[in-house]
Amino acid sequence: LILGVGQGTFALALVWAVVVLVLILFRGSAKVFLIAFAAIFAAGMITLGLALAPRESDTPSASQRPTDGTVVGRNVLVAVCSVTAAACLLLLVLTHLTQPLRAKPLTHRS
Repeated sequence: LILGVGQGTFALALVWAVVVLVLILFRGSAKVFLIAFAAIFAAGMITLGLALAPRESDTPSASQRPTDGTVVGRNVLVAVCSVTAAACLLLLVLTHLTQPLRAKPLTHRS
């Protein structure tokens, strides 16, 4: 455990940080929408894989009492990652939709 949370939580934070970095680096590219979609999709698949992977035995022994002292930390970290991903996706869509359209010169007929 690192700071009361497991390694998977830090792996998720790292994956989403890399996604944000990719979105920042490729924001001026012409293929930014495809790159951003691929990065967010890959991070989502990794998140689902880590969330659904078995962590420990589901049957505790009789001497163990099922407690989870890190549930708040994990939920806060997942919430922060989700809000960050949603904000990045919103900013990507807004910047993609608000690209300026250049005016073309009018042709005059005499």
